[in-house]
Amino acid sequence: MEQDLCLEVRLLGGFDFRIAGTNIAAGLSPCDQRLLAYLAWKCGARVGRERLTEALWPDLPPKRALRALNTSLWRIRRAIRAANHRARVYLVTSGTDVMVLGGDHVRSDVAEVEQLSAEVLALTAPTPSDAAPSDLAPRVEAALAQHSGPFLPEVYDDWSHPTREMLRMRYAVLQEFVVQTALRCENWPKARLFAGAILAEDPLNETAHQWLIRCSLATGDLARARAQYDTCKDVLHRELGVAPLPETTALFDTRAAPRMARAPHRAAGFRRALDKLDAARAALIRLQADI
Repeated sequence: MEQDLCLEVRLLGGFDFRIAGTNIAAGLSPCDQRLLAYLAWKCGARVGRERLTEALWPDLPPKRALRALNTSLWRIRRAIRAANHRARVYLVTSGTDVMVLGGDHVRSDVAEVEQLSAEVLALTAPTPSDAAPSDLAPRVEAALAQHSGPFLPEVYDDWSHPTREMLRMRYAVLQEFVVQTALRCENWPKARLFAGAILAEDPLNETAHQWLIRCSLATGDLARARAQYDTCKDVLHRELGVAPLPETTALFDTRAAPRMARAPHRAAGFRRALDKLDAARAALIRLQADI
């Protein structure tokens, strides 16, 4: 595949399907965009025509749905050819299935998030892999900076919901990994930044509250630590009717606070964070089985 025909697919926070810099999706109808987005999500895998019609035209009779699929494929193929006639190789069709070509020449934000989260989860597996590669944290941070937003936010088909939740969980796995790495390196500003981003999405995440409290304790900002604890206490009581965990309250023990702030990787909260990653892995497996 020629270098100038590289395919870039964006599925997080919106939808782009760029071949040689031209966004093919921009000129398509919403219906055609949904089909192309589905195929781009399954990039490199053959998808049966029957599966496509059931996912994208569930309310039409089978024959009408198949005609709609064929018409939509024709329009997509025409748009690709109009952008670059050599790019037509990206859409592969047969009598029974359809595929968007995959390979090293394809860059997908979803594929990158899935690959990185798999590497992170492997570190906390029952039989963990070797220590994290030295470049893993920078790669994760770069991916978080480049890719944000939910999976195909303007698509409301049934097939998109479990995928959206699965990718939200994978994104959270990456965020938590960056926080854990920053805490171990005593990089309090970075830990605070990413823990705050986690709380912005999930205010009930008590572990993230703990991380922010530890950052404040480690930098001697007791007032900020107390304010974070009060926020945690209030939101848990208001939304769930529960009090903070004993470990959260214990952060203010004058004997425990310095030790827990300076050695977060040895605190009980870190073990709970790893347990959460294990739970995320199990949930991802269940979600993938349903897709």
